[in-house]
Amino acid sequence: MPAWIEHLGELAVRTGGKSDGSKLGHAPISFRFAYPNPGGIGQQTLIETLTFDDWTNIKGSSTAPSKADIMAAIQTVTQNAAQAVVTNWTRDFSLYEEFANTLLMSTPLTTHEAKWFGQAPVALQDQGINYVSLPVAPALDLSNASNRWLLKLLLAGAAIARWRAITCNRLNTENSFLIKVKPQAKNKLILGANDYTATKLVFDWASFLKAGRDNVHSKLTASPPTATTTIPSDSQPTMNKMITAFCTTLPGCKELIAAGYWKLKQDGSNWDVNATSSCRMANSHGADKLGNASIGPDQKDALIAAVNHARFILWMDWRIGSEVALRQTGSFA
Repeated sequence: MPAWIEHLGELAVRTGGKSDGSKLGHAPISFRFAYPNPGGIGQQTLIETLTFDDWTNIKGSSTAPSKADIMAAIQTVTQNAAQAVVTNWTRDFSLYEEFANTLLMSTPLTTHEAKWFGQAPVALQDQGINYVSLPVAPALDLSNASNRWLLKLLLAGAAIARWRAITCNRLNTENSFLIKVKPQAKNKLILGANDYTATKLVFDWASFLKAGRDNVHSKLTASPPTATTTIPSDSQPTMNKMITAFCTTLPGCKELIAAGYWKLKQDGSNWDVNATSSCRMANSHGADKLGNASIGPDQKDALIAAVNHARFILWMDWRIGSEVALRQTGSFA
């Protein structure tokens, strides 16, 4: 039977931009379902919402689903089937998308992405909300509340992971420069065009996420599961430490780490940036008409924001894998 999701681009407009990008998790996303009435005469139509933060922050949210809700939804999928999805996960997209495509959809979500975010015509309007259709597998019983709950969770997670990844790119750190002031010029108030070196940095956030997902995948597929398999209760500091380890080999990141510009705080809570006059990350450099250095503003805030988005995406993948494939839900309810 048919199912629909609210057009997410229009959701951002309807909420005054308060649900765009990383803020999508804070807004209730509407879903519309239709399925036959008992006895097969006519059909039932339901509109339900899911605020992703209710799942993310389940410990502190009065509206969050209970442990029983989570377990009921998870039990709609056999553990063997879920573990097979994790084992075969290509890590090119979020694990939410992989679960949804394999277990709930008739065609991959990637073929419908334009309908979710673009300007494609809506499928229908109900109570002032525009919906686009979902390629739900015909055998999925939408009269089952647990099936609907799992469908809403996986689709909301897939959308949020994609929008956070898009946000990483919009922060414009992909083509930056590591600026190092030469020792003999470090006390100058005005730098000359030859008083510094500039190293081109090329970030690739898709590769960053792929490397992180490789780490997550290895934890979820450890046999037998170890203590490190269990997802941390929040995205810090365990995730930060994991990211720091693989960043030492990634273009862009490794140059910043080697230069001492970017490092993890001692408690693992967040990133530290050494934004001094001798080392900075800028989006441009050159000389002005007087021959003085013309260096763009420091991009430390954009860098930290992008890494934090990526960290949360990886934590989301680790958590949904822990819950659905490993049945580790005790920490979240």
